[in-house]
Amino acid sequence: MHDLPVGCKLERGRRLRIHQSLRIWSLVAVLLSTSGCASTLTSQVFSAIENTYVEKPDFSKLRREAFIGLSKRLPPETFGVKEVNGDLVLDYQVPGSPLLSKTFAARADRAEATRDVDFGFELARRIASNVPKEKLEMAMLRRAVESLDTMSAFIHWTEISGLPSSESSDNGDVGLGVPVRSSPSIVVDPIDGSPAQRAGILPGDRLLAIDGVPTGDLESSEAATKLRGNLGTEVRVTIRREGWVEDKSFSLVREARASAVEAQSLGDGIGLIVLKHFQFLAGQDFEVALRRMEAEGIRDLIVDLRHNSEGLFYQAIAMAGKFLPPRTVVIHLRTRVLAQPQEYFTYGEKVRKSLPLLLIVDKETAGSAEAFAAAIQESQRGLLLGERTYGRSVFISYLTVTGGLGLILPTGKWFTGRNLDLEGKGLTPDILMADDQRSSRPTQGDLSQDVYLRRAVEIIKERRAKP
Repeated sequence: MHDLPVGCKLERGRRLRIHQSLRIWSLVAVLLSTSGCASTLTSQVFSAIENTYVEKPDFSKLRREAFIGLSKRLPPETFGVKEVNGDLVLDYQVPGSPLLSKTFAARADRAEATRDVDFGFELARRIASNVPKEKLEMAMLRRAVESLDTMSAFIHWTEISGLPSSESSDNGDVGLGVPVRSSPSIVVDPIDGSPAQRAGILPGDRLLAIDGVPTGDLESSEAATKLRGNLGTEVRVTIRREGWVEDKSFSLVREARASAVEAQSLGDGIGLIVLKHFQFLAGQDFEVALRRMEAEGIRDLIVDLRHNSEGLFYQAIAMAGKFLPPRTVVIHLRTRVLAQPQEYFTYGEKVRKSLPLLLIVDKETAGSAEAFAAAIQESQRGLLLGERTYGRSVFISYLTVTGGLGLILPTGKWFTGRNLDLEGKGLTPDILMADDQRSSRPTQGDLSQDVYLRRAVEIIKERRAKP
């Protein structure tokens, strides 16, 4: 899914890592040079949207949605939003004053929308002085950003699964997969191999309470924080599932970050790596698993990319660099703010030039996983087996704003190394499996039941048998 964090201030260590990383950061440099640091959180967020969003944003809509977001946190009789003859009208009542109204012009540019939203925010703080400033900001800006499209979000970094673990003991998690976008109820998507998944919690289950605290009273960031804690400590969650007569409680023990990969030997010198996502440490996990398998003497490698639809593009590029020569173009990126498409290519990895490679894909293989698979296929470095992939060419970026807050935004469109647009079309595997051969998710990786994996092993052995 995603690009790298950017922001008004980057600490020295992060700057060094950027310098040592990818040309993908050339985009970051442009964005930083054009936005500048603003004095309020609203202006920082709106400036980032203006300078990076994939299309020219409608700040009039952002202003209206920000007001509506504030209204959800305030008593209804004290803060209301309506449209009158095309103009935006805000009715409000601060303590000790009568009901007042303020009319805003129908159309607003970034500066005007910023000023208006900050005005509404200060009113909200006076109306509800007992509500923490951070809750008002989150309600206001989350609603505004999410109105852009179905992917954008305003977040606190504690909401992101897969971030690097801290050095402290306070780095345990249960892997419930709490969504970053706001919702009346929290629908979870447990991470494979996590305590939540092992306990039997399923994708689509609803998280009702954490240690007795209803999630309806919590922001997503607060829920994510409550789910995390010291390794080995316990958290109790209440889950609702369609079809259950009553809700159920689960006691989950916090563990260290689950690995992005599952690796196993299939015998006969064939190794399998199931790559679950392309998040922050996926490349590191993959490299560790691959070196272990090489030490065991594997002669062929299967990489399973099924159900892999999220992650960072720089991880996909790094992953491709483990198999393709340096400076092999993986993606071309086109954005609204850069005049010329940017090329992002492999770099500085230990390259396995001769290890035979076969990738398994399905209709849920998307984004970063598709970029990696396309690079392997276009370079004729390995075969693809399975279903046509999803076909998602939107380039999603994580942008740091300030104080642990950030944005998830679509910032451009990516094309394969050969400039193919996969949007809505996806990749066609070299070996296309029939619909009636589709494997279910629970059987993935089980050679006795996984039809796709069994076929992959057969192809490898057939290839070896050829003179």
